[in-house]
Amino acid sequence: MNAANVLTSTSMKLQTTRVLKYGFYLALAALLTAAALGLFQKAEANDGLVRPFESIRSVGMGGVLFTEGYYAENFHGNPARVTANPVWRFQLPDPMVETTGAMLDHIKDLNHMDQILQTLAGTAGQNLHTRVQMSFPTVYVPGEKWSFAVGLLTSVQSDISLRNSFQTEGRTIVDADFALTVGRKLLEEDKLSLGMTVHGWGRSSSNSGFSLVDIIQGTTPDPLKNAATGITPELDLGATYRMPFHLWDFDFDGALAFNNLLTGGTFGMVKIDLTQPPTANKPEPQPRQVSFGMAAHRAEAWKFTDWVIALEFSEIGNSHNDSVFKHIHFGTEAKWGNVLRPRLGINQGYLCAGLGVDLKVFLLELATYGEELGDNAGSREDRRFAARIAFQI
Repeated sequence: MNAANVLTSTSMKLQTTRVLKYGFYLALAALLTAAALGLFQKAEANDGLVRPFESIRSVGMGGVLFTEGYYAENFHGNPARVTANPVWRFQLPDPMVETTGAMLDHIKDLNHMDQILQTLAGTAGQNLHTRVQMSFPTVYVPGEKWSFAVGLLTSVQSDISLRNSFQTEGRTIVDADFALTVGRKLLEEDKLSLGMTVHGWGRSSSNSGFSLVDIIQGTTPDPLKNAATGITPELDLGATYRMPFHLWDFDFDGALAFNNLLTGGTFGMVKIDLTQPPTANKPEPQPRQVSFGMAAHRAEAWKFTDWVIALEFSEIGNSHNDSVFKHIHFGTEAKWGNVLRPRLGINQGYLCAGLGVDLKVFLLELATYGEELGDNAGSREDRRFAARIAFQI
């Protein structure tokens, strides 16, 4: 082996060692910071994690969000990523619909009320999930140093599960959030970005149960029986950092984000119905959480461009007594030509896939992913399908 080969081999080993070292330090710093701030508080678990905003691009990439978010993804993700938005944008209506395979299988039967018992029986052990959301109107203004984003996000999500004992559990959450994000690039070559999002956030939610006995007795289901509505201000902080090394033509970015720092999403500071007593129900909380990860970028790879691979440990604090594997997300995205963006990933141990079709003023996104409804990854998969149509200028 000549001297040049020895030097090349030694350089590669040093680069690999630095990648592992910085990745370890990033994970350790995030865990220690979160512990110091007391973010790992108890949160009531109710099947899957409650997310106020879902990104189809993210779920197609295995749930990767905090290292690679763009535009509306950053309002409830990493606010520092607002500095990564490539161009100015005004978001026109962008309806997004998400549901489960179980809902698609049985939705036609819900039109026949005389078959309701058979329909419910056929869903025993399954979760009927739906979500409809929109980020409109929103405006994104990237700058050389400062970047801004402001918008209104609305979402309605519902989960209905029928246990094998024919006892139903229903949860419906309606969110309306006015959010303002500010980000700033710092240091030489803009390696560090810091960001902050402030929210004016309102939520209505209902948790209700219903049994087979209720149906037999002719009782009408009332999803508003235990409903509650509230408003709260909220605060997110985030950071990204371009690592001082390269490996195999990849650039590496670390990311850290803290969400719902101000109140932990208790929605109890302002009540819509002032006649309610102090002991009245509060909406479903959105606990404080911390997320961190690392993404690798490569400009070109074979016939693809803008290739990214990311690994994240996210939403730590959003659930209680969950397996650590439920918070691991791994995904990749690349650009094929000027229009297609194929995506693959692993979310909580389940395979995900997505596709973006970008026609500049029109964007179509499709995705399928598995969401874990149990405490441990691999115990109960809820296979979901989502589609989004966006108009933008």
